[in-house]
Amino acid sequence: MGANVNGKIDCDKEDKKTPYRFYEIKKNENGSYLVKTKTNETPYKHDFKEIYEFSKKVNANDLTECEIYHYPNIMRKILEQFMAFKVSNSSPTSDNINNVKIALCENVNQVSTNDNIQIPILLDVCNILSHKSARNPEQILKSAQFLMRKIEKVDINHFSNMIN
Repeated sequence: MGANVNGKIDCDKEDKKTPYRFYEIKKNENGSYLVKTKTNETPYKHDFKEIYEFSKKVNANDLTECEIYHYPNIMRKILEQFMAFKVSNSSPTSDNINNVKIALCENVNQVSTNDNIQIPILLDVCNILSHKSARNPEQILKSAQFLMRKIEKVDINHFSNMIN
């Protein structure tokens, strides 16, 4: 059985099919299309899994134009939601970098040199590459990998719950 929406059950069984479904709008080079979603998965978990799967790639050579725009936007949503669990101001921007550091590193005073380099790059990917025509697929992938590593390190229970 699927989700209950206004008293209606989303069911795929042949003898009980209903017109009630949850869908996600996807895009590719040919345009937009609908995909039936898992009804027991929050949008945040869905997005988290998508970036987690993307972060496992070895290179970004096969990214489409749509994915080059899509992944930075999804990464921003994940970072913003994850920050909301950790800090009061969850805006993933350069002006709010200390809260980003607290969320991803636990303590703003113990941020590594690498984190001090990678966090501003992650913010640029999330806030700039998602809105302009500049293309840097490898940086998008590296930032996704960094984001997933940091969330896994700072909150393994949250990370494990999101990917399962």
